This record gives sequence, C-alpha cells and structure tokens, in this order.
Amino acid sequence: MKILPFERWISALVRPLETLNLIRISRQTVLSNYDFFQNLHPSSFLFPVVKSNAYGHGLPQMVDILRHRSFPYYVADSYWEALKIWQLHRHPVLLIGPIHPQNYRHMDFNRLAFAVSDCQSLEAIGQTGRRVNVHLKVNTGLNRQGIDPQAIPVAIDILKKYPQIHLEGVMSHLADADNPVSTHTARQQLLFRRVCRDIQRRGLNPRYLHLSATYGTNKPPASEFNTIRLGIGLYGYGPFNGLHPALSLLSTLTKIAPIKKGDCVGYGCTYTALRPSNIGVIPLGYFEGLDRRLSNLGHVRYQNHFLPIIGRISMNLTVVDLGKLTPKLFDQVEVYGPDSSASNSISKAAEICQTIPYDLLVHLNESIRRVVVN
Repeated sequence: MKILPFERWISALVRPLETLNLIRISRQTVLSNYDFFQNLHPSSFLFPVVKSNAYGHGLPQMVDILRHRSFPYYVADSYWEALKIWQLHRHPVLLIGPIHPQNYRHMDFNRLAFAVSDCQSLEAIGQTGRRVNVHLKVNTGLNRQGIDPQAIPVAIDILKKYPQIHLEGVMSHLADADNPVSTHTARQQLLFRRVCRDIQRRGLNPRYLHLSATYGTNKPPASEFNTIRLGIGLYGYGPFNGLHPALSLLSTLTKIAPIKKGDCVGYGCTYTALRPSNIGVIPLGYFEGLDRRLSNLGHVRYQNHFLPIIGRISMNLTVVDLGKLTPKLFDQVEVYGPDSSASNSISKAAEICQTIPYDLLVHLNESIRRVVVN
C-alpha cells in the first residue's frame, strides 16, 4: 500500500467534511494586485514574497495562483518554506532569512539563491565548492540585517576567492518607507546607490538590484533599482488606489440563543446586555487567529448586517450580538471581508488593535482550510 505524506493524508481524510471556518483567497484579486505593480514599474522584476504562510493566505494556495505569472524568484524566509514551494512548483526561490553557516553543505542549491548578510556565511557557502547564486544584503540604515558598507571590500574578496559563487543581486531594506516624506529613506537610497556603484567598479555586475518592497514602490527612484520584493501589496494592502484585499475569513453560527437585559457574556463579564437580544456563537477564537483585542470592539458580517463582537474573544469561540435578527443555525458569517472600508475588514480590525494588517494576517491559523476562488 502506498503511504502518503502526513499532510496529504490529512487533506484526503477531511476534504469531504464540511468546515465551520474557511478562508477564501481570490485568484483574480491576487493576479490583479500583481499586475498593478508590474504596470506601475513595467521594466522592473517582481519577486513575490510568500514567506510566513504567504502572509497568512496559505503557501500552497498562493503558489497555485502565482503559477499564472512569470517572475525570477519566489521570496521565502526559510529552507523549509522552499521545500514546501517545490512540492508544488519547481521554481527558483530566494531565501532572505538567516541560515546557520553549518547548514549550507546539507542544502540543495538547485533553484535556490541566498540573501547573505555576513562574511562568515559567504565563507561557508564558498567552502561547499558548489555553484550558487547569492544576493548580498547591505545595511543601509534599517540596522537589522546586512553587511555594513565598510565591509563590502571584504565580502568582494571572498566572492573572488570562490568564483563558483555568483553575485546575482545586491539588496537592502528601507526603514521608513511608509513615511511619504522621509529624509531617512533618501539617505538609504543614496547609500545603496553608492554601494552598487562601488561593487560594479570592483568588477562585479549583479543583475538584480532591490531596495524596495511594497511601500518603497511609490518612491521616485524605485525604478532605478530594477527589482521589487512584492510583499503586502500582493495581498491587497498598501498606500495605493487600485489594490484590493484577496482574503475573506468565514465562520458559522453554531449557537443562537436569547439573552435578557442584565445578562453578561463571556469571561470576566466584560459585556452586560442593556436590552433583551439574541446572541450567536461562532467557533473561532484567538487560537484560530481572531485577535483578542477585538473583544467588545470588532464586527462580523451577516448578510448585509454588521454584528458587534460582545464579551471577550476566547480560545476557540466568539459571541456576536444578533439584535433582532433571526438567522438559522449553521448560517455563515463573514469575519474578515475584502471590502477595505467595511467595519469587518482587516484594515479596520488592525486600527482597533493598534497594529498592522500583517500582524492579523500571519496569525490566521494554518489549520483553517483555505480555498482559492475565481
């Protein structure tokens, strides 16, 4: 009997079963967002970023969608993510996360490139004796990762020592890209330009120069550096008209019951009914990724009605106020919707939680079934 990998076995087992929680990803919306940025910078290479479970959208689902576009690399954080991608699409992957130097000798370099932030890692890659593409990451002012500009000559000496290492790209990352008038961004752009020219003067000609991610693409010199790492904008978020969120989170009313004036709801009795009402319970809580900070503040949508979340969101359950509505048991509700202006949007929820959409998206539990819809 053929033994299936565990994840495929589980998928085959549960696929016929109805699910109470569901994430829908719009194929058309993702591709439209991708095309928006390609049209904005037609001469630039786009590297779609699918790290962190594709920002919560599901790595398999996004790889399936993005097969409809042509680009040099997926961007992932870890070798594990690259292996997951290759199960679905034998396409090159750029790894941008840190890697222990001892691990390079155990990795498959086919269809793989590395963002390298230190000289020790360059040495470790060179000592494998294998041909590989690297993108040298330079610290231009984010002060998080990257080789300091003063160490570039040392890095170049290592690259020349190991000619099988191909310097395919030079990259950095903006610290203040979401600020429309940032002098820090201007300084980073200037420094990155100088570093790229210095590398070229030393006889190396990297093909890909990338400083910008989503928020950097609206800066005037963005097209000067010919590559864009397309992250949150791919999923429909960013400072642009024309982007649309691709994700919807749906749940199910698994209990409907009346409450009286004075009844409390949830742990800590943080909500007390001011009038008789009906409540609905959905089997979704902070384990599944519904942020607890939305307690008594967030909304879900039932048909054309926005229902307040009442009481504390618990681990796997959340209560909503149905008011005078009389839905049926096991009716569907929209927890997060694709209308960015609606009170149940990811953007609105992020405002309530005083965080950013990334935070809410990546915490959507991988156990929630994700489907691509056209």
